[in-house]
Amino acid sequence: MEPGNYCRLYSAEKIPVSKAIALYVRELLEELLEEVEESGSFSTLIKLIENNTSRENNERDILVDYEKVQEAVKSFRKTLREFTIARNREMEALKAQLITLRMEKEKLEFKNELETQYASGWEKAQCEQSSLRCSIILKGLNTSLQDWLIRGKNERRVAREIEAFLKQNILANENAAERWRNRYNQEIKAYETKNNKLRSDIKMKLNRLEMLEDKFKSRQEFIDAYLAEKEAKRVQKEKEDYRRNCSIKIQSWWRGVMLSNEEPSPSASSSLAGDSGSNEEGKTHTPVLCSTLVGVNHHKGDSALNKSSRNTNTGI
Repeated sequence: MEPGNYCRLYSAEKIPVSKAIALYVRELLEELLEEVEESGSFSTLIKLIENNTSRENNERDILVDYEKVQEAVKSFRKTLREFTIARNREMEALKAQLITLRMEKEKLEFKNELETQYASGWEKAQCEQSSLRCSIILKGLNTSLQDWLIRGKNERRVAREIEAFLKQNILANENAAERWRNRYNQEIKAYETKNNKLRSDIKMKLNRLEMLEDKFKSRQEFIDAYLAEKEAKRVQKEKEDYRRNCSIKIQSWWRGVMLSNEEPSPSASSSLAGDSGSNEEGKTHTPVLCSTLVGVNHHKGDSALNKSSRNTNTGI
């Protein structure tokens, strides 16, 4: 048995603690001697020491937990104290607020009672006024109802007559629409036949126009060729005429020069001889000079002829 158990036992039996501890030590020594005599070991003492160390550790842990619990209890008490103070303050504020609300409630109840009395009186007066007004309005409505009934009868009569007229008018319009539709279809057919005829005429005229264009092109080509040939002949003739006129002018000019340069002879023989010689010289020299002058004038004539041909072509 552990010493704590002995202490509790002897305290329960009202024995002093020192005597209990002495008895515990005596029993422990006796058990230890018996164990040594039996097995030669101190296992009970070792177990006792281990139990004591474990108990001390447990007690230490318990003390630490107790201290933590004490600190938590202190903090909780502090918070509880603060909470109680705040709650007391709040209760006082709520009591004051409750008192003010009670006073306001009494005021509102009194005010509500006065308002209900006033409202009941006002509603009673309004009901009387509204009943009188409703009776007057009812009379007016009855008269207006009679007027509307009469007006409705008249309108229904007019509506029936308008409906009959519209039915007749619709029937006439339908007949007219059918008639115009038939006429429209007939006219469409007639216009289609006319259009087809016009298309065929247009095709025939187009074919004829193409044929005429081909003839015109062929004849125009022939006319252009004929005009070109005629113009070429005219130009050739003008060139020849121009050369002939130029040669005549040159010969006349040369003869005049030779006559002006000829000296008078004392006798007719000498004059004849001189004339023959001069004529021979003229015959020998005139072809060269004529050829040169004709070549120059030929170029001038070609340019003039080219200009005239251009003018004639532009005129054509």
